[in-house]
Order: sequence, then structure tokens, then C-alpha cells
Amino acid sequence: MTSYKSSLPEPRSPNAARGPAGAGLDRLCCCYLLALVVVLFGASFLGSYRLTPAAVWDAFWQPDGGRAYADWFDLRFRRLFFAGAVGGILGLCGTVFQALLRNPLAEPYILGISGAASLGSMAVRFLLPAGSALFAEGWLTIGPLAGALAGTALLLAVARWGGLYDPPSLILAGAVLTAIFGALGLLFYTLAPERQVVATLLWLMGNINAEAMVGTPHLRNLLLLLAAGGVGFFAFARHLDLLSLGEEEAADLGVSPRALRVALLIAASLLTGAVVAAAGPIGFAGLVVPHIVRTLHGPGHDRLVPLSILGGAIFLMLCDTAARTCFAPHQLPIGVVTALVGGPFFLFLLGTRRRGALSVA
Repeated sequence: MTSYKSSLPEPRSPNAARGPAGAGLDRLCCCYLLALVVVLFGASFLGSYRLTPAAVWDAFWQPDGGRAYADWFDLRFRRLFFAGAVGGILGLCGTVFQALLRNPLAEPYILGISGAASLGSMAVRFLLPAGSALFAEGWLTIGPLAGALAGTALLLAVARWGGLYDPPSLILAGAVLTAIFGALGLLFYTLAPERQVVATLLWLMGNINAEAMVGTPHLRNLLLLLAAGGVGFFAFARHLDLLSLGEEEAADLGVSPRALRVALLIAASLLTGAVVAAAGPIGFAGLVVPHIVRTLHGPGHDRLVPLSILGGAIFLMLCDTAARTCFAPHQLPIGVVTALVGGPFFLFLLGTRRRGALSVA
């Protein structure tokens, strides 16, 4: 039976020279990038009403700009680009959490990190008066970031206090914390002013709003975070391989496991909080994408990190397209689509793990 630990590659030096594997990674990244571009442009012409490339091209050359081009760029292309940035971060975070916790079922939403970030955002929205100048000073972002960090610390504290630090028990602890954070978030929701109820509910279900969330600052910040996180975690790819073997094995191979694990968990939690601040809690993208990439291309994190970013971007673009088109002209929150895809996928993985085909020990 194949285990998560035994399926890892033999560790090698982080400074090992690039060989045929590096060239293979370049080809894979090019294929994923090509698929991303195809999905980005292809899906941008799908929606509640028909837009053709010719109509958009003709409108682009009009002196004052045409409605077809404005609708395509502002309401579809830029929204898809934003969804890609969110999906890339979620795919990256799922890969990191699975490596650090040595559990292929781990991801921010299931572990309760997204729920804690949502609770932090809800607390800020509820406690600060509407229209407060503090909103403009970044508290709507600070709340989810602080919540994500607090959720991670609480998860590890509960697991260590109860002797539940083994990977399967972390999932159970995360599920309990998710329920608690969700209940507290609903408490804030029921106490919210009536004018904020609908917007808050959509945000809680995970929502990419073309008008409110896809502004240039939001997109720019997420792209900067994605670039920094991708480069940073790729630099620690071999360390993630070693940590996936376990703390004793990593220490024997020259890695300081506890300090590095805490630092990487904090970084992944901050990325999760930033996504929640921008688009609300979006579940299961961080579960589905890393598992598929690991199955297709192996467990080495020098491949998992970049390919999970690109795969996450493609996955969430496709989910956003489904959210916009399945019940057009009505639009679904993207979190509903990812839950409908990821929920059964999680149950399948859980079932295979219980049968011993996906052991984490």
C-alpha cells in the first residue's frame, strides 16, 4: 500500500544542479501556462449573454471604447484573472499545509484556517462603525490576517494539548474548530445591520464580485502575494520534502524542523487570510488541486509548488465560469461551486484513506 510518507522522493541537497528533471519541470510549467491562457481567454467569452472575439476586437478600436470591450474586460476577463490569483494562492497553501502536517487531506478550509480568517473579518465589520476611517486604513484586511494566525495557533494548541498531533486527528480538530468559527460568524451575521445582510451572506459563501473585489488594488496585492509566496515556498521545496518525512528524519538530515514548520505555517496562514479578505472563504481548492498534481506528477515539492499554483488558477477560473453560466443570468457564489466539486472529492479521499490506500504514517 502506498503511503504519503513513502511516496516522497529521496531527499537531495537543495543546491543540487538542475538536470533532466528541471527541464521536465520547465515543459510542464509551459503546458500548464498554455492551458491557463486558453481557459482565461476562452472562458472570458462565456456568460449570460454572447460576446464574440470579433465584437470585442471591433469595440477595442472605437475611439471612445465600446460596451462589448468594456463588458468583456471589466466583467469577465479581469474577474477571471482575479479568480486565477485566488486559486493560485489556495493551491499553494493547500500544498504547504499538506506537507507541513503530513496529511493529504489538509487544506485551509478543512483545517478551520479560512473559518478563523472569516471570523476575524466579521468581527472587524461588526465592531467598527460603518463608514469608519479605520476601514480605509486596512482593518478589513488585518482582521482576516489576524484571524488566520489565531486559527492556526489554536489548531496546533488544541492538537498538542489533547495529544492529537498525529495527522488524522488534526483533521478532526480542524473540523471542530471550523464548526465553532462558523457558529460565531453566523452570530455576527445575525446581528449585522439589515443593509449588510445580503452582501455579508454572499461573502461568507465565497464570492468574486466583479465590481467590488476586482479593482486594481485588490488584484495587484494578490498578485504580489502570489509571486512572493510562490518564490518563497519554491526556495524551500526540498525542505518541504524533508519535513514531509517527519521531524526526526528532517532533523537527521540537517533541517531545524520545529522552527521551520512554524515559520512556513505562519506564511501559509497569512496568505490564506489575504484570500479570505479579498474573496471570502473558498473551500476545497487547496485540497483538490495539490492532490491531482501529486497524482499526475509525483510528490516532489519542486514540482508541486509551481504546478499547484498554475493548477489552482485554472481550477478556480473554471469554477468561476460555471458559477457565471450554469444558472445565467443568476450567478452563484464561487464557494458553492468549489464545495459541490470538492466535497465529494474529500469524501472519496477520506474513504480511500480509511481503507489504507492513502495512509499518512
